[in-house]
Amino acid sequence: MSFLDNSGDIIIDAVLTDAGRKRMAAGDGAFQPVKFALGDDEINYALYDSANTSGSAYYDLDILKTPLLEAITRADSALKYKLLTIPNPELLYLPLLKLNTGEVPLSTTTNAYIVIVNDAAAEELAGGSTLPDYRTIFNGRSGYIDGRDAANAAATLKIKIDQGFDNSGAGGPGTIMESSLEELQFVMKVDSRYLEVVNPSNAEVAELVFVGSDKTATYLVTEVDDAGFFLPAPVKEKTDMAGPVGKQLVFSLKGGADILTNTTYYFDTFGRSVANFNGTTSTFNVIDSNIQVEGFTQGSVINIPIQFISF
Repeated sequence: MSFLDNSGDIIIDAVLTDAGRKRMAAGDGAFQPVKFALGDDEINYALYDSANTSGSAYYDLDILKTPLLEAITRADSALKYKLLTIPNPELLYLPLLKLNTGEVPLSTTTNAYIVIVNDAAAEELAGGSTLPDYRTIFNGRSGYIDGRDAANAAATLKIKIDQGFDNSGAGGPGTIMESSLEELQFVMKVDSRYLEVVNPSNAEVAELVFVGSDKTATYLVTEVDDAGFFLPAPVKEKTDMAGPVGKQLVFSLKGGADILTNTTYYFDTFGRSVANFNGTTSTFNVIDSNIQVEGFTQGSVINIPIQFISF
């Protein structure tokens, strides 16, 4: 990655993402771009100088001369801050996404959701219990997801993300946000080696859109096609949002096929050993990762910390 020389001329530097190149290379005529996105990741608008004594033509000159990063092909980092077109000129606040830790707390010691990926870890956490089903044990512990399969994942913990205005100036807490601003489609990105997204209503893995060359798996969930991922807007006692809220996104996670079948390799290569993990007296193997959730309409993004454990 490098910067492009920008002496003040308008520069357009466009590339296809890895997924785009793959689809175009198929040569079957299915590659038909219908949308594009613009971003301003590099721009510092504080450089706008309305007091420049040389006149209005110079107010934005420093911005126009800002060096730009060359276009990159990784879809997960190509545009972090997309530009939006909002028809309402009186809108003072933008909605955002917020993890609902009031209803579904993170682990109190690791500040992450913990995904169990092998039987030995489940048995150790259960205290050597011979119960055929560990769900009741994990349900009583903050932040644990039994990620050994989709059914266990959906039964143990459901991550909830609120959308709305975290500012009382936008309206009263617990009221319903304007429908035109509500997110009804979400893009979810995970490391395909470690994670799969689970629909909590039917315990099925969500439909995968594509996997990039960097192993990032992209899922798209919509209210129309994937209603099980959506809950009604929470009442004010069930959300930390200070203003109006919209529908709640809910999902669970299971271990990816790679980490479930090659547990030793992945933890030896990318993991670390943690003694007395999460308040236990045992040493677990841990891999740190995250899941990124992005609203399809407004572009608000949230990253959720995830830890995978084996024993």
